[in-house]
Amino acid sequence: MDLNEISELVKSPVFWFATVFVSLLVSIVGNFLYARFQNLWAKFSTRQAEKNTAKQKAFHDLVTEAHRKGIKVSDMEIHAIYLTLWNLLFLIAIFIVILLLEAISKNSLVSQTIVVILWLVLILIANRSINSASYDRKLIEAVRKSYSSESNDQVDDE
Repeated sequence: MDLNEISELVKSPVFWFATVFVSLLVSIVGNFLYARFQNLWAKFSTRQAEKNTAKQKAFHDLVTEAHRKGIKVSDMEIHAIYLTLWNLLFLIAIFIVILLLEAISKNSLVSQTIVVILWLVLILIANRSINSASYDRKLIEAVRKSYSSESNDQVDDE
C-alpha cells in the first residue's frame, strides 16, 4: 500500500465505522478482562489488594446509603435509563456532525483533522457510557439484593 491508498482508506466512512466498531469491541472485552486482571494482580500485590478493598467498601457504602435513604430501585433504574438515553443522543449528535464534516471536507486537512478528533471523542464517550451503564447495573442489583435480604429477614422474624 502506498500513501495515496492509505489516505483514501482513512477518508472512507467504512474505515471509520470499522474503527469505531472494533474499538467498542476491544473496550468491552478490555473491561471484562480488566476486573479479572485486578483480582489476579491483588493476589501478588498488597497495594492492589488495598485498592480493591477500598473500591468494594465505597461501593458497599453507596448501596448502604441508598438503602438507608429508602431510594427505590425503580427510581434508580429510571435514572440509569435517563443517563443512557442522554449518552445515546449525544453520541448520535456527534455522529451526525462527523458525517456532515466528512461530507464537506474532502480536501481540507484541518477539517479532516477535526473529523478524526471527533471520532476519537465519540469512541471515548461510548466507552465511558458503557462503563457507566455497567456500574449502574451493578449498583442497582446490589441495592435490589439489600432490599430483598431485608424483606427475607422480616419474614424470618415473624
